Amino acid sequence: RSGLWVSYHENEQLYWKGSFIDGKKNGVWETYDLDGQLQEKCLYLDGKYSDRLLEENCVNVQDSKKKASCSGGKKPDGIWEEYHENGQLAAKGSYQKDLRSGVWEVYYATGVLEKKGSFRRELRVGKWQFYHENGKLRQKGSYLNGVRNGNWKFYHENGKLRKEGLYQDGKRGGKWQFYHENGKLREKGFYLDGDRFGNWEFYHKNGKIREKGSYLDGDRFGNWEFYHENGKLRLKFIFS
Repeated sequence: RSGLWVSYHENEQLYWKGSFIDGKKNGVWETYDLDGQLQEKCLYLDGKYSDRLLEENCVNVQDSKKKASCSGGKKPDGIWEEYHENGQLAAKGSYQKDLRSGVWEVYYATGVLEKKGSFRRELRVGKWQFYHENGKLRQKGSYLNGVRNGNWKFYHENGKLRKEGLYQDGKRGGKWQFYHENGKLREKGFYLDGDRFGNWEFYHKNGKIREKGSYLDGDRFGNWEFYHENGKLRLKFIFS
């Protein structure tokens, strides 16, 4: 696969959109829920997840009279702080040999913590936590050499679990489960090397089955069944 690709939910709402280069995800990818609401926006480089901090308006705390621009030139070693235009702290952390190192914290313009975690030579490592602007946890998990690895959990703004599953070398793998804002299961299935694979089931907000079938290399394949909210069969279709 190459170029821009899009996929849609069974209700014709956009599911995801993004670009491939030689079969690997590249560039900005967006994922949407069944109601058309943006659920995730992230960057992929050569098939691997990447989430780089935007750097601007930097101040070296070790020399408060000295200001430096992140647009060019090397950054002195030590603790740095970055500020929003409204004067609120945007981020703080340390540089070593022009690379982010140690714990970094990033803040919304409102002053609420947005994310916190550690870098090692500019690569994210260890446990990271991300927050909604209302202060509630948005997602948490671990990085290994700059890519997501291990179990990750994502939360709705109301604090309820939104999705959970494993990342393997930056790609989704193994069992994943997704939830509606009311806490009921929305969908469940497996990923293989970043693509949906095998049997998947989708549920209405009332908990009744909405659709079920199989994926092959990320695409629907074979027999699928679709159901009304009352649980009655609505449609059968064979994907090839």
